[in-house]
Amino acid sequence: MKRLSALFLAACLGGLSPAEAASENEIQIVKSGKYWGTVDAYRIDRDFYLPAKSGARIYGAQLYWYAVRGTVRLSFRGRQIILTKDVSEALVDGRKIKLDKAMIVRAGKAFIPIGFFTTKAFVRLAGVDSKFDPKTRLLLVDHRSSVGPVRWFTYPGHTRIVLELDRKLRFQIVVSARLIIL
Repeated sequence: MKRLSALFLAACLGGLSPAEAASENEIQIVKSGKYWGTVDAYRIDRDFYLPAKSGARIYGAQLYWYAVRGTVRLSFRGRQIILTKDVSEALVDGRKIKLDKAMIVRAGKAFIPIGFFTTKAFVRLAGVDSKFDPKTRLLLVDHRSSVGPVRWFTYPGHTRIVLELDRKLRFQIVVSARLIIL
């Protein structure tokens, strides 16, 4: 409550509306088309950074933070991403990728540049599409589908069902037929 009062006072004295002052470093998250909530981001000039803990929660990863080494490991179903403080590259499933901005550490917390979550390497590993608009401070997160549109064709005596699958998707076909007569 004290924080909000201080922000309100600063906003009135500084000419900002209370909403603008309170949300200067907050970003809003929309996940799979639904409002997910807000996250306090870290901002340096025009660059936004997500707290590693929040990033792991948003994207469904396990987080391992090694503060002494300044290393973050995000694990997605056994696949790993490793980021290191002040190093502008990451290890994504054992492959080095170049980053526009390095991970930073402030007050003992790791902050990952939001731009990393929109890279092709991250999108492929995590199975999500991410878009961030710094003007509106809106992060859109959508899970990628491995099953495309379903089509069906009905003929006399049978129906043909077509599923378009991602090439990397493993599947098994089990045929079970039950005849129901009404």
